[in-house]
Amino acid sequence: MGAAESKLAFRKSVFALYEQQAIPADTPGFWEPFLQVPESPEDVFNLLSLKDARRTVHERPENLATLVSKASARILAFAQSPSPASPGDVKEVLNAARILTRLLPLVFEIDDDGALENRLFWDNAIRPPSPSAAASAAASAAASVVADASAGAVSSTSPASAAEEPAAASTDSGAATAASSATADPLDASIPTLGHRLCIAVVQLLFYQRFTLPEIVGEPENIQYAIWHEGVGATSAFAASKEQHACRTDMLRLLLTMVSRTLYCKPSRLLDYDNRWARTLTTRLGKKPVLALLCSLLNTVSFYDPPGWNSLPYNHLLFGDLMEPLVIVSIQTLTALLDVKSWERPAAPAALRRRKSSVIHLATDTPSEDQANAATSSSSSGEISGGSNDFRYYVSKLHRPADFQIVITGMARLLRYPLDSSKTYLPGSTKRINLTNELMALLWVLIDSNEAFLKNVIELPNILVLIEALLGVCLEARKDPSRAGALRLGCFILHVLSQERGFGVALNEPFEMASVGSLSKHFPIFSYGTWGDFLFLSIYVILSTAGPVRPVILSLQEPLLVVLTNVSPLIKSLTATTANKMLGLFDVFASPAFLLSKEFNYRLLYYLLDIFNNLVQYQYAGNAQMVYSIVRHKDKINQLYYLTLERAVADVERLRLQNAERKGLSRAGSAAELTADVTVPQATVTPPWQKRDSSAGLNADADAQPEGDEERPRQLSEKAKGKLPEFPETTVASVASASAGPAVFQSKSGFRPTEEWFQKWRPQLPLLVMLTLAEHLGPRIEQFCIDNDLNDDRRVLEFLSKETLVGVLPQPHPIMMRRFVYSDAMHVWFTSFFWGIVYIRSTEMPAHADAAKMCPPIWPGTVLRLFQVRLTSGGNGGSANASGQATLRPRPHSSQQPKQ
Repeated sequence: MGAAESKLAFRKSVFALYEQQAIPADTPGFWEPFLQVPESPEDVFNLLSLKDARRTVHERPENLATLVSKASARILAFAQSPSPASPGDVKEVLNAARILTRLLPLVFEIDDDGALENRLFWDNAIRPPSPSAAASAAASAAASVVADASAGAVSSTSPASAAEEPAAASTDSGAATAASSATADPLDASIPTLGHRLCIAVVQLLFYQRFTLPEIVGEPENIQYAIWHEGVGATSAFAASKEQHACRTDMLRLLLTMVSRTLYCKPSRLLDYDNRWARTLTTRLGKKPVLALLCSLLNTVSFYDPPGWNSLPYNHLLFGDLMEPLVIVSIQTLTALLDVKSWERPAAPAALRRRKSSVIHLATDTPSEDQANAATSSSSSGEISGGSNDFRYYVSKLHRPADFQIVITGMARLLRYPLDSSKTYLPGSTKRINLTNELMALLWVLIDSNEAFLKNVIELPNILVLIEALLGVCLEARKDPSRAGALRLGCFILHVLSQERGFGVALNEPFEMASVGSLSKHFPIFSYGTWGDFLFLSIYVILSTAGPVRPVILSLQEPLLVVLTNVSPLIKSLTATTANKMLGLFDVFASPAFLLSKEFNYRLLYYLLDIFNNLVQYQYAGNAQMVYSIVRHKDKINQLYYLTLERAVADVERLRLQNAERKGLSRAGSAAELTADVTVPQATVTPPWQKRDSSAGLNADADAQPEGDEERPRQLSEKAKGKLPEFPETTVASVASASAGPAVFQSKSGFRPTEEWFQKWRPQLPLLVMLTLAEHLGPRIEQFCIDNDLNDDRRVLEFLSKETLVGVLPQPHPIMMRRFVYSDAMHVWFTSFFWGIVYIRSTEMPAHADAAKMCPPIWPGTVLRLFQVRLTSGGNGGSANASGQATLRPRPHSSQQPKQ
């Protein structure tokens, strides 16, 4: 029978799945083609279409159960087989994995509280079928413990698995007897379920000789937990073939599909939801498989070098890169595993809690001793953020600088590819590998898992590459609604990095405009600056962006200003361009229309004043340009100091009348309607603590506020208060409009400012440094210009750089780093964002035909509950745009509709 006839017969079998009732498991010639006919993942997904598979799931669940049992039994039997893998075995196992990858999302999407999933995978009474004498042996082997082939290795190095699943890592015969017993108690927790055994078998097949590993001389066992690539935990690499890379990709896709049960959980249930697939993979594997898989995935990502960069241009158009799908699914799988239960308290694996070890080694069953060390230590510093996740536990134990350097250098290289590919003289000559979103998500979970990793990230020169990549993402995403999540994550990562002193020190490195390539079009050009100028100007551009992403930017203004506040004591110099832009922000934030528009807008002004104070008090010598700009804004500073609520309301009313006359509007309009007109449109902001749902993509009841709300402006000492200009006493009658001012004023957002609210924050603004600076240096600068008959700013800057303010300014306050505060809402948002990345990536068709056949989309077409998908329309009416991007929004789980 030819290939066409075989596929036609296969399609007829698919039709029979939902047309015929209860097809017996021993029907001759019916079930075998499912494992033997398809030649690629594309064949499985095309022949077993989404429509046909869904009809089978909904109309004939008994046939679905038989097909799942057949595919599972083939995988389990292969994992236990002591014989070398033959080409026929490899083909059947791959097709079994592809069938499960196709069917699992359709099982997950059913809204039956997991009843069908429980019957198929988590009911101990369900066992793989025994269709014939020959198949009975395979099914019996599949029903026993999955780890039989390497029971000694697993039981000796996997205390957690042995303690929590004794049947999964100890007595093979006892487990097999319990599995085959017809009278076995279905509620007996000692009997491994099909889902549990399947998870372990899939991980084992990732380290299977002649399947996903090359043949290892002198090792008779098929399963060898050998790290795929040199790097973390290994100093030598295996020369794997393209076929073995393809097998790894298929098995990792199945592993990722198992963990993707999260996609079908509502956000309101995410923190308490028990994803049994993820729980099994992160708590029941044991030390040896966890370390081997963790190091293999890390090294696969870190050493990926796309072809075409150091070779002939345009060669990527002729030759496909089959490593790219493997790297993508490796990043996604590693991030998904590290994100499981990331919000729980730290704890060691069960067996490791009973013993203390200073160094944990990974002993592999390979002839080489180079792969014996997993480079983890229990004495490393840093908190462990996940207590029910072995992957997070062992990542938290990474401590060797060489391992950190491998991972960070590899990620920095991949982050640079999209930027470097745009700097070539031949357009399109270099393959543009854009893994930025996936790498940002992986970077986030690594930083969250290991504090030592964060301290190594900020070292030169990789930190500059990371800053360029993060700001590049933020600058390019600030006008694209489909990339709002990447903008958020980039801001949050910058906030976490800014907590480290080394981050601020690195910003003093000289900056060359050519080093950022096309990113220079997003911000004002400057010369002889530093990376600090690049950071300050990039954040200024983001804050002043208008457009469809404006609501997201409003929620990110405080984290962005906190980044500048954290690094400002360490910035040695800023250019005139940067100083003028920052004082422009001050003009906006200090305007009465802005301060009265929202209840907490004054906090943004407070952060900005703190930035100026830090620059002046800690780095006065190199920031003469900033000092000069502050002195030139003396009038604005004094206006802010003498501001009263009555004057602020009167000023807003005056501007309202002016705009009404100019635009012909009715004089009866509300004063707050002109807030956007009296300030710079790009800087009319809404504080993130009033839109807590925006910063985490959840409802207003969820608190994803990165910066703690408990922080309040610092109290001034009596000595400092004595240096302030005399503050005039005002009453409600001091202004003609007072009787109609505070009592009736209401902003467009509905906020009604009161005298109590105004006095709560206005006297606490840190204006002393700027007032003293302007009062002291203003007359001296004027006298210097008169004496020397000057009208040259450069001479004034030279004069300021030689001045000293010792004894003039108040004592600087201790440097305070505002740390990022994790919350439940933040964890839910990140999980939603990450799976959104995975979903969008699955909809993108790889450029090369071979890569496209390897990675057909898994989740599109299924009913997701974690977020909503809205395709952006392109030029063809309602079709998706050319990039195939989608806007993802978390599903609402309260009466209030969330924003992205």
